[in-house]
Amino acid sequence: MLLQIIVDDTEVIKKAEELIDQILGLLGVQAARSISMEVDEAEEKFLKVSIEGEDLGYVIGYRGNTLNALQLLFVQILSREIEENVMVLVDINGFRERRKAHLESLALRAMQQAKDSKQDIELPPLSPYERRVIHLLIKKEEGVETESIGEGEDRHIVVKFENK
Repeated sequence: MLLQIIVDDTEVIKKAEELIDQILGLLGVQAARSISMEVDEAEEKFLKVSIEGEDLGYVIGYRGNTLNALQLLFVQILSREIEENVMVLVDINGFRERRKAHLESLALRAMQQAKDSKQDIELPPLSPYERRVIHLLIKKEEGVETESIGEGEDRHIVVKFENK
């Protein structure tokens, strides 16, 4: 029998605050941060870390690549410290919300194109978070489905027309 340690939300938030302050300090970032436990569209609990400040574009990076790396680092360290896997979303200056709106628009266009042409539509390579946004949106629609294909940085979504 495996022993699973369930960590209290307030303890996770406290550890996350300490860790993000340490990381931001090492990066020389002057910014305000807020951390909360939230529930996503799939009703899964996750830790949301919001960072607000000026001139943080370099911490976001091209298409959020640096932000994704920062999030991965943060998740790895936090999970090790609390000895439990935790889902985390790190956002800087609302970048993730703007990106999510763009991805939803992309998904809706691809979905409509798949329905109109009755053919599969391939989207460009996306991060795991970005693919999840699209999968969850299209999952609600009839007549189309999604599948992730490819490996590593080439992993992308195919929006498939369901021939019923």
